[in-house]
Amino acid sequence: MDRTKVIRSGILMLLAFFASFTVSSQDLTPGEPGQELREIAKEATARWNMELSLTTKQARLIEKKILEFEMKKEEIMNSKMNEEAKKARLTALQTRESSEFRNILTKPQFEKYLEVQSRKLRPSEKENKKG
Repeated sequence: MDRTKVIRSGILMLLAFFASFTVSSQDLTPGEPGQELREIAKEATARWNMELSLTTKQARLIEKKILEFEMKKEEIMNSKMNEEAKKARLTALQTRESSEFRNILTKPQFEKYLEVQSRKLRPSEKENKKG
C-alpha cells in the first residue's frame, strides 16, 4: 500500500511538472498580442498623435484599435489562404479600421487621417518619373 502511494505521488508530481512546463513555455494565449505588436501599436499611435493632435482618451482608443487590427493583419498574413484572398481580406480590414477611427476622431481629424492615408498609399513621384 505504501508503494502504491509513492507511485501515485510520483506520477502526480511528474504530471504537475509537465503541466507547469507546458504552461510556462507558451508565450501567449490565443488572442493576446505579443510585445512586438504592442510596440508597433505604440509607435503608430505616436505618429498619429503628431499628425492629428489626439487627446489622451483618443490616443488610448486609437492604440487599442491599432493593436486589435495589427493582430488581425498578422492572423491573415500567417493564414494559408492564397495571396489574392489575403489582399482582399487586408483591404477589407483597412476599410473597417478607418471606419473604427471615424468613431474616435473628430471630423477635421478624420479628414486629415484620410489625407495622410492616401499619401501613404500613393506611389511617390520619384517612382513615377523612373518609368
